[in-house]
Amino acid sequence: MKTQFNVKCGLKQAAGAVLGTALALSVGAACAQSWNDTVAKAKKEGSVVLYTSGLGPTLQVIMSEFTKSTGIKVDGLMVNSGPQRQRVGRSVQAKQVQVDVLINNDTPFLEDLLKMGELQDLKNLPEKARFPKEWWKGPWPIVGSFSQVLLVNTKFVDPKSIKVWTDILDPKYRDKIVIITPAAGLGVLTYYTNIIDSQGADFLKKLAAQNPTVVATSVEGSQLVAAGEKWIYTTNVAYNTVALKAKGAPVEDVYPPPVSVVPYPAVALKNGPNPNAARYMVNWLLTKEGQRAICGQQRLTCSLPGIEDSLPLAKGYKIYDPNEVAARQETTLGLYNAYLRK
Repeated sequence: MKTQFNVKCGLKQAAGAVLGTALALSVGAACAQSWNDTVAKAKKEGSVVLYTSGLGPTLQVIMSEFTKSTGIKVDGLMVNSGPQRQRVGRSVQAKQVQVDVLINNDTPFLEDLLKMGELQDLKNLPEKARFPKEWWKGPWPIVGSFSQVLLVNTKFVDPKSIKVWTDILDPKYRDKIVIITPAAGLGVLTYYTNIIDSQGADFLKKLAAQNPTVVATSVEGSQLVAAGEKWIYTTNVAYNTVALKAKGAPVEDVYPPPVSVVPYPAVALKNGPNPNAARYMVNWLLTKEGQRAICGQQRLTCSLPGIEDSLPLAKGYKIYDPNEVAARQETTLGLYNAYLRK
């Protein structure tokens, strides 16, 4: 059967190559036809629903560029990973899945969906062969990564004056710092895990003495700094900065080491409303065109090498295993609540 052949397409291509050129070509042609069928069905579906955790204005770029490239409409929604877990989890339990593609940094949540049989098998996507192996993590690709950095308002803070994390503990920054609640999701928990590991739990106590303002989203924190209401935001992402600078805001990112890096996997839901368009979109995200949509203008770091304007990883960066961050969540939240929760 055709569908059965497609599931084992990669294995049959390899076997064909061993048995002979003619068979390999035959297998390759059949696989190509199977993908062409997927594309045709995707275009017939005509739309795809994408949820991202974070990504800020990058979501709009992905939506417009995918539609421009494929003619398929994208309905996009940005929800922090914590609330997204709840939203998608409820729809799965009700057997009314409303999303097709997730770009989500909450790997433990994605693993739960995988165990429940809710995710498509992506190993036979055409672009996988050209995608860096180090950025294909088990069942899914990492389509981009973001670094968690300080954002400063340059009218009040000289970016060169902040070289290490403890520089923001200067008394002159009291009441001028913004932090984000770890309830926002696993990505923010990664930041606090990194701070505790590198600076010690006592850093949180000293940060609390600065009387920081707590926000619920990264966009909110960056906007307060851009407006000059606050001077420093501790957990910024470059895509916020790109958007603010485009509007003329006097802001700069600062990279005190170690910089925590959060990877973004992409997955396709099996029981979403547009399963073929979902598969088509994830494959597109692996192409140069898709990677430029994610990472252009130094919004994020691309996984595919050679993408112009991809944000380089900072010196002294550290990529945390999301499962490690999740396993340490109780301890991290305990320290945050003890010192910084208001």
